[in-house]
Amino acid sequence: MTKIIEKKTWIPYFEYIYTGKKNFEIRLGNFPGEIGDIIKFYEYDQFTEKYTKRFITKTITYKVPIVFKVTMPVFKDLEGHDDVHAYFGPNKDEFWTPDQLKEHGLVVMGIE
Repeated sequence: MTKIIEKKTWIPYFEYIYTGKKNFEIRLGNFPGEIGDIIKFYEYDQFTEKYTKRFITKTITYKVPIVFKVTMPVFKDLEGHDDVHAYFGPNKDEFWTPDQLKEHGLVVMGIE
């Protein structure tokens, strides 16, 4: 039976999905979603922490899980501190922690 999965999506990523420039999605593998299921993406402004009024629905066309079985290497910044930006972008809380990746892995999904 087809499921409808609702996900918030930051404005820049939503725009690529909305305009059709992005036909895949990478997410933490902690939610159910199979080929044929529908994902309803809600545009979310991460700076105001509010939803906009836009959303779009897409169908999962393929799903590839990525499992992390080993501890991820740690890069050091110029001062010798762990540099999590190497994995997670400019904001430390932008994506996922190493513990979340080890527990859930990632999933790459085709969407159309």
